[in-house]
Amino acid sequence: MKVLFINTNIGYGGASKMMAFVANTLSNKGHDVTFLTYRNDAVLQTLLPEIKIQHEYWETDKKNNLLTIPKTVLKLHKYLKKNKYDVAVAFLSPSQLRLSLAGIGTKTKLLFSQRGDPYRSNGKGLINELTNYAFLRADAYAFQTKGAQVFYPEKIQKRSVVIPNPIKKIDGGEVVHQRDKRIVNVARLDIYQKRQDILIQAFKLFVKEFPEYSLHFYGDGPDEGELKELAGDERHIIFHGAVEEISEKINSAGIFILSSDFEGIPNALMEAMALGIPCISTKCSPGGAELLIENGHNGLLVDCGSVEELYKAMKYMAENPDEAQIIGKNATVIAETYSEKNISVMWLDLFRAIQNGEY
Repeated sequence: MKVLFINTNIGYGGASKMMAFVANTLSNKGHDVTFLTYRNDAVLQTLLPEIKIQHEYWETDKKNNLLTIPKTVLKLHKYLKKNKYDVAVAFLSPSQLRLSLAGIGTKTKLLFSQRGDPYRSNGKGLINELTNYAFLRADAYAFQTKGAQVFYPEKIQKRSVVIPNPIKKIDGGEVVHQRDKRIVNVARLDIYQKRQDILIQAFKLFVKEFPEYSLHFYGDGPDEGELKELAGDERHIIFHGAVEEISEKINSAGIFILSSDFEGIPNALMEAMALGIPCISTKCSPGGAELLIENGHNGLLVDCGSVEELYKAMKYMAENPDEAQIIGKNATVIAETYSEKNISVMWLDLFRAIQNGEY
């Protein structure tokens, strides 16, 4: 099978990471795979050498506007006609818009994946309307969660599957029996989505009762300054910035917290659970955390935006270390359930179904 993946570039983001994973999975099985970019030539994910990388510079100004789209669509249409791909894949809306229009008049089947929270995709304007229309034109779909899938009409649901993100095997991670008094958050510093403001407020309540604990943020982002200002002179709150080998940094932490209002499948939460760290997460839309966590068994779930619930969950973990350790141990099962091997099979089954005309 001849498969094309298309994105603006091959960056650090979660969509690029998952596209690279699926492309490598197909290439490993002998499929002819090409990765096309049309804005810049960044390659920040590891792709197998058998995968062809095609860089075009159709939108070098990086602007998603009505002037650049028609030019890209025409060139992409010619590219599809010339290369005769069986399936073309797009994970993000800019590429889905261009691909849906470029695919008209070709025999290439389109596979789209929704990587975000469709309940939050409520933008306005002509491009947004075109993007929503374009998404409906695919032959098949992959969603990260059931919650995202049921957002769409039944005709879309019938042509779709739910495939969670995989968790990469973490080598050398010894089981930690004595955890330290660190609470960790691994995320972009972004108040609108990640809600570290809520976490800071809850921690300020918590640390008054448990002064031996500290709160550590791993990551950078647009709201770093505002969050540091919110933290004030609280010496127990530490910002580390973006760091490499994050699993080594957080492996012995006592609590991991995801405070987001919305996520797809939270990769940082999955990795923390696989390390056996007792985890607390908000019930972020469209249901990724609730897919991973059975409340009280392998983690704790709290309502989004609730300082009080987050504080109480931290307090429970601190006051019940034995139960917290059990919760962390139960969470490690996720490493097998969502292993790269198991998720690869789900993607291969989807492409096989497309190839067999089931979509």
